[in-house]
Amino acid sequence: MKMKKLMILLAAVCLMTAGTGLWADDADKGPEITGGATFYWYTFMWGNTDFNNDNYTSNTGTVDGSGDTYNYNYGHGSMWLKADWEGATVFAKLGAWGPFGMQPIYTAPLDPSARLLEGYIDIKKLIGPFSLRVGKFRFAYGEGLVAFDGGEDGTTGYQLFAAEKNWSLDLFYRKGQDNAGWNEMAFNPTPGSRNPDATDDWNVWGAYATLKLNKFTVSPYLFYKKFGDDKPMWIGADVSASLVKGLALKLEYAQMFGSGWGQDYNGFGMILKADYTTDSGLNVGAGYVIASGDDDYADGKNGTYEAVLHNPYTGGFYKGWVGLGPAHMCATVAGFSLLAPFEYLMTNVTSMNLHVGYKINNVMLRLDFYKYGKHKLAVGDKDMGYEIAVLAMTNIKGIDVGGTFGVWKPGDHISKTLNKGDDSAYGGYIFFSKGFDFKLR
Repeated sequence: MKMKKLMILLAAVCLMTAGTGLWADDADKGPEITGGATFYWYTFMWGNTDFNNDNYTSNTGTVDGSGDTYNYNYGHGSMWLKADWEGATVFAKLGAWGPFGMQPIYTAPLDPSARLLEGYIDIKKLIGPFSLRVGKFRFAYGEGLVAFDGGEDGTTGYQLFAAEKNWSLDLFYRKGQDNAGWNEMAFNPTPGSRNPDATDDWNVWGAYATLKLNKFTVSPYLFYKKFGDDKPMWIGADVSASLVKGLALKLEYAQMFGSGWGQDYNGFGMILKADYTTDSGLNVGAGYVIASGDDDYADGKNGTYEAVLHNPYTGGFYKGWVGLGPAHMCATVAGFSLLAPFEYLMTNVTSMNLHVGYKINNVMLRLDFYKYGKHKLAVGDKDMGYEIAVLAMTNIKGIDVGGTFGVWKPGDHISKTLNKGDDSAYGGYIFFSKGFDFKLR
């Protein structure tokens, strides 16, 4: 309650501080208006995600072991407009995203409807170098080890932000999930009072800074989430360096604190990467990712790492989508590689990656090797197997086109500890994308 009062007071102070700036004559000169549109389309395909090609018996009878194959289409279309004055900015982005496939006669199943993906107002230089953003906007930092909104919709909130030559800072309150809202305000069970049993929201407070120090870029951060009695905290830093030409290094580490569900959080996440690209277009690199796990659930500590929004790990988006290898990604919930406690394939996991790529004219080719394992186990084997994946990306008459495909050979954790099969799983997708911007004034 104290924090809510503080946020209301902060908003009131910001509006009063803006004062005459909100009504300055500059607004009468008319804004600079820019806009754009984005469209992309994916066709996902996968097979044998249960690692068993043989027929087997279940409660419903005999199951075709080779029947675990499918493909479906996923699309995104959006348009945005931005009006930019000297002292303020208004931004709105409308669009729709999701699995499309409506039968045109029966209208079933329904295609996703368009909605406000982002919409916000910026008041520039409201307090010193800090501007204020209010509305619904992107919540994405780094590769999503801590916070990433999925890339389609923003989240609502307030943000004070400043960006100077060698530093930037975001101070924010975000409502990661609003479970009450208008329904709880208008339709309470007792006339004249609010609902005392209103569902808790996901409230997130935090700070994210970036400092540019010669050949290093350092981004320390702090996130705190409150969802009823669940109160986890993340403290970490994302460090990148370019010490010599063509070499890119990255280290990100996030440590969890706080408490929830009767236990203390002490999980951690880590990303370690190195990439080297020559003038001729040859790229070689390696990476290691840990989302920690727990092997003792009776010690009062929760060592399983999770992200603030239970969001995807992006993997750098190098293959046009989130996650680790494409076969691994296609086996995760919604194909989204969520750093969530319910996603078995992304929590309590380690992943090593080795890759080599080469650009021939406007075609990029890449070969990846992934080694998967569990971070901690009380019993059983940690080896989840390995995946070999290929990627090709190019541009055809202004359209970005790509495709990736992976084969995942399971390890003993899959075939023995989980008692699944030992046949390889596969997964991949092709994608097309195009965007354009325009300026009206």
